[in-house]
Amino acid sequence: PLYQTLLESIAGTPAFDRRDRTIVSMLFNTGLRVTELCSLRVDSVDLESGDFLVLGKGGYLRQGLVSGRALWELRWWVQRYRPLLRPSTRALFVGPMGGPLGAMQIQVMFRKRSAAAGIHGRYQYPSGATLGLLTPHSLRHLHASRLLEIGVHLPVIQSSLGHLSLSSTMVYLKPSQQSLREAHSRLDASMGDDLNLLEIELDQDAMAA
Repeated sequence: PLYQTLLESIAGTPAFDRRDRTIVSMLFNTGLRVTELCSLRVDSVDLESGDFLVLGKGGYLRQGLVSGRALWELRWWVQRYRPLLRPSTRALFVGPMGGPLGAMQIQVMFRKRSAAAGIHGRYQYPSGATLGLLTPHSLRHLHASRLLEIGVHLPVIQSSLGHLSLSSTMVYLKPSQQSLREAHSRLDASMGDDLNLLEIELDQDAMAA
């Protein structure tokens, strides 16, 4: 997966590498908008449970969850590497001077990191549109698509993305052909269709003719 390719390409241990790896992990894991990520403060996230509060689009506060590797990366960043940058703010992610990291800085970081990882021209939105480089917003699409692939219900995906309308969520989702095949396999099985028996009947009809 392109997300994994990008993540593994940020392999260093300096504070900025740890910060960038944490950002990539969190964007994929949570489906946050980059502006929402930038609005997070150190005290916004419970580092034990992964629960967090974020100011979403439209100015309303919503609850989110960070888990798995992303939560592990976040703990390391907050407890060990963030202090090395001598932060002058409570913002969760900080820049080289210790101030809050902005959305534009994260966009630039993504361009540099995805180009260095050789991802140029390889990302395609579910709609079919091709994007030159992996971006924070494309990770949001990948987050939604992955949840759909593993069978998560649409209202849960809607909540994860922070959408007020389910129609907004549907823009992010387009089942793959493989998912469609699997759905038809489950449909056929639920109807009791035994393809082997059908093949035998077809052969018998052909012989009788």
